[in-house]
Amino acid sequence: MLVVQLRPVETTGTSTTTQSSQVSFGKTVIAYAGGTCEAPVFAALQEGFFAKEGLDVQLVQTDFDQLKTGLATGKIDAAQANFAWFKPIEQGMNVKLTAGIHTGCIKAVAPADSGIKTIADLKGKTIE
Repeated sequence: MLVVQLRPVETTGTSTTTQSSQVSFGKTVIAYAGGTCEAPVFAALQEGFFAKEGLDVQLVQTDFDQLKTGLATGKIDAAQANFAWFKPIEQGMNVKLTAGIHTGCIKAVAPADSGIKTIADLKGKTIE
């Protein structure tokens, strides 16, 4: 799920009716915690997907409390999130949730050349 607080920046002489839109949202700060599930955010930045949509993205690493404060004060515009947001939203935090919720978020990742291909391959190994 994605938590967002985007505020469009008005630009002159632009059109949102063409396929190559010139709409700009200005500097957009997206927070991340450093989990495996956030890899698509980095891939989207690297591949230019955000720029194509008019977003000049800056990634910042935060913990949950910094993220809540950043969203509440407008210093952070978006973040990938999980179920931890349900309580703050229930208590009145004004954020918007987009995208879907998925299961299986926690994954073990090993380098391709590690020889670890299944859970059974972890037997006797130390996870760091």
